[in-house]
Amino acid sequence: MTDDELTKLFENMKQCFPKGIKYGTSNPWRDHTSILKNRFYLLFKHFGYEPNESEVLKATRKYVESFDGDYTYMRTLKYFIIKRAVVDGTTEYVSDLLTYISMLDDNEDIVNNNNWVTNLK
Repeated sequence: MTDDELTKLFENMKQCFPKGIKYGTSNPWRDHTSILKNRFYLLFKHFGYEPNESEVLKATRKYVESFDGDYTYMRTLKYFIIKRAVVDGTTEYVSDLLTYISMLDDNEDIVNNNNWVTNLK
């Protein structure tokens, strides 16, 4: 993808996420295009993923929709793309984006029917 196509993709991804700061943190839901570009670079570096606009946007929309308006446990956009985790002293990278793309490829239903937080209300 060209830089212009990536910029357009990032802007469309941002539109899927809420505006402002994630409640209880100082982290914005959305990030600057340069940060998102870096995240996609990491995605390519660690997983070899070349972005496909339609599948990325579909997975992003499904991810946000799966929280049904209760974003308490939803990752911010940059961490949705890729997140570094340290497990037993070893650095691992996880990507909810790639997981959702895989689920959509396998025609899995992405619905959160077991939202125990909502059931408590």
